[in-house]
Amino acid sequence: MTRAPAWAAEYIGIPFAERGRTRAGCDCWGLVRLVLAERFGIELPSYADGYETVKDHGRLVELIQAGKGITTTEAQRHGEPRRDCWLRAERAEKPVGSRCLCASVVKPAWLEVERGAEQAGDVVLLRLRGLPIHVGLVVARGWMLHVEAKVDSVLERFDGLEWRRRVLGTYRHTALSSRRERTEDR
Repeated sequence: MTRAPAWAAEYIGIPFAERGRTRAGCDCWGLVRLVLAERFGIELPSYADGYETVKDHGRLVELIQAGKGITTTEAQRHGEPRRDCWLRAERAEKPVGSRCLCASVVKPAWLEVERGAEQAGDVVLLRLRGLPIHVGLVVARGWMLHVEAKVDSVLERFDGLEWRRRVLGTYRHTALSSRRERTEDR
């Protein structure tokens, strides 16, 4: 049976705080952002200005959908991904004349991970109240670190009874993916 790594204990008990981004308090994205920066060296945008509270479900759904590659018509016309999303895309530098190529130059910052292939540092997208509005960070196969309103950060099994039907997908940041590929090549 896979166990959570010892380093994950450093992040248990961080209090919930609306739009929090530090050890003094985090919301679910803030916790993912904090751990990825400290443990994996991946800096992610805050997006704290993108929503008022974690109860702002409509805005959270928009941020997450945008991050999964759904872009506005205007953004597609100019080859620019939306910048206000947690799974943001990064624009490749391929100008054509004075304009950029459209969606073909947009490379995702996040790659979907097959179920069962989750690794430490991956982000689990979860459904709460029927909406894709919660994230947790994989710390080991089957284990995630997450925080919710009125609950300090905890380790829980995302493949257990409480969460497995709520998992909508798991995503790996391209910086983490390319770092692992370079390590495996050695």
